[in-house]
Amino acid sequence: MANELALLSLVASRVTSGVVISNAADEVIWTNEAFEQITGYNQADVENRRLRDVLKGVPLDAEAVKRLDEAIRNQVSYEVDLLIDKKGGEPVWISVFNSVIRDSAGQTDKFIRVIIDITQRKKIEQELEILSFAARKSPSGILIRSNTGEVIWMNEALENITGYTFDEMRGKMFGTMLVGEDTDLNVFKAAVKAVEEKRGYEVEIKVYKKDKTPIWIFLSNSPLFNETGSVERQIAVMVDITERKKTEEQVNMLSLVASSTASGVVINNSDGKVEWVNKAFEQITGYTLLDVKDNHLGDVLKGELTDVSIIQKARELSRNKQSFEVDLLVYRKDRQPLWISVINSVIINSKGEVDKYIEVIIDITAKKKAEIELINAREEAVQLSRAKDMFISVMSHEIRTPLNAVIGMSHLLLEDDPLDGQKENLNILKFSAENLMTLINDVLDFAKIETGNVELEKERVDLTELVQSITSSMQYKAAEKIYILAKALMRLYPK
Repeated sequence: MANELALLSLVASRVTSGVVISNAADEVIWTNEAFEQITGYNQADVENRRLRDVLKGVPLDAEAVKRLDEAIRNQVSYEVDLLIDKKGGEPVWISVFNSVIRDSAGQTDKFIRVIIDITQRKKIEQELEILSFAARKSPSGILIRSNTGEVIWMNEALENITGYTFDEMRGKMFGTMLVGEDTDLNVFKAAVKAVEEKRGYEVEIKVYKKDKTPIWIFLSNSPLFNETGSVERQIAVMVDITERKKTEEQVNMLSLVASSTASGVVINNSDGKVEWVNKAFEQITGYTLLDVKDNHLGDVLKGELTDVSIIQKARELSRNKQSFEVDLLVYRKDRQPLWISVINSVIINSKGEVDKYIEVIIDITAKKKAEIELINAREEAVQLSRAKDMFISVMSHEIRTPLNAVIGMSHLLLEDDPLDGQKENLNILKFSAENLMTLINDVLDFAKIETGNVELEKERVDLTELVQSITSSMQYKAAEKIYILAKALMRLYPK
């Protein structure tokens, strides 16, 4: 037995694993140098002591402790991983393989334990576990493919992005399943070529989910090489960028509109200072972006006749996150006056704070000029109307004065017992004068008509008398024309 122990010690002293030999009472009788290198304890530190009493530390788990106790109690072989404190306090992971050596009677003679330092392996396992957990829980889709492109593993995020489960994709070529009618095949072929040439690639491409819903993705693929330089795996990270693409399209559209519109567009930061202006703004005001950048627009455009109170009121509205629209007299860079309409909109971010102020600047100089001309023309028309009313009023009163005298005299002559022939003529004169007075009064009523103060009156009319009066008033003119006609006929036919 002594020779066997010596031979075993010789072999054990030459291996890199720690070897501990204990007697049947589990007391250490020999250790090799590798054991001291792994644990920090030499043979003198552990001799005649139980190994588990020396190697204090934290076991892997409660189940491992239970198995270890049962194996020692039953004196059977076992294997367990333990976290111990190396002599000096440094934690070390070890894997312990215990073998039982029995004598010819079947009784336990010795315990031989092989101890391997697995600290580095444990670190790698922990790192892999962390990486695996991170990969599983990552919001980005992660895909592992073989060197020929078949799916080996994918996380839940990738399932959510594509709509395909891992079971559906396992062992299949991933890319071809996502290609659709609007997929850019040139981008797809470039990615395939990069894989063939053992190169990584990054692409943005439109693909289709399992339910044929189109989505935009960002895909970053990296080849993983082995010791011989051959590709062993393909690691891909996929991000759904559909919303970003929509936002980019909207931004591009808005940028195109802002750049092409005939109205000036100004983008201000949250402090109300200019960040960007379009070409139309430069054409309207004469100021370039360099002239107004990082300044308040009102401070740059105001001049001697600018109503500063409007600017102050507009800034107060902006501070209260309120949009506004104002007309303002400002000055171009060449100091020419310019009327503009400013339409301000407040952009609020997700926190409810002001992100930007967007202002649309419209040149309304021509409109203001037309408004001023219209106001002047209206004022002139009002003055002319007043002059007309005054003229009509004065003239009407001037005409009424002699006309009242005519009407009065006709009354007096009729009361003075005129001859029958004179009476008829005086009645015609009286009717005509009174009729003329009525017309003059009607002219004076024009002013009432314009102000809406005309009041309708009910009055009895003797139609027979009215017709006879009109006929009588016309008899003189008719007789005059008959007389002229008769004289003309006599000259033509003297006999």
